[in-house]
Amino acid sequence: KILEIDVNTLKQPVLDVGCGERAGFVHFLRQHGIEAYGMDRNLTDPAHFLWKLNWLESPFPANTWGTIISHMAFSNHFTHHHVKADGAYAQYARKYMEILHSLKLGGSFMYSPPLPFIEKIVTTANQSFAVETRERSTKVVRLR
Repeated sequence: KILEIDVNTLKQPVLDVGCGERAGFVHFLRQHGIEAYGMDRNLTDPAHFLWKLNWLESPFPANTWGTIISHMAFSNHFTHHHVKADGAYAQYARKYMEILHSLKLGGSFMYSPPLPFIEKIVTTANQSFAVETRERSTKVVRLR
């Protein structure tokens, strides 16, 4: 509900970044016929569609994903490093852009909580993406 995801309109394949140790949402999507994958360094039961790894250190190949979601994982870490005097905010900013470029045309990155400090930059500096800020989440769509 927080991410305002409509399972019927998700562009596939779907990647859940920071899916949690049990990857409940990934399992839910797969049970509903959606090609879904998850990554989390705390996964308890890795599988061919669940990868136990640190998403910050993982590559996000260009033009790969229809939808990428992240409930609290990416944005909480990014915000933490953004406000910390010695934070690795530049590394998170680069990963954010890498994630956006890993989307297929028309694909989206949905996350919560919003990241207004980077979203403002994306909307003013790059017309390849549209940013939709919602009450408690954000959806970034690749336009070209």
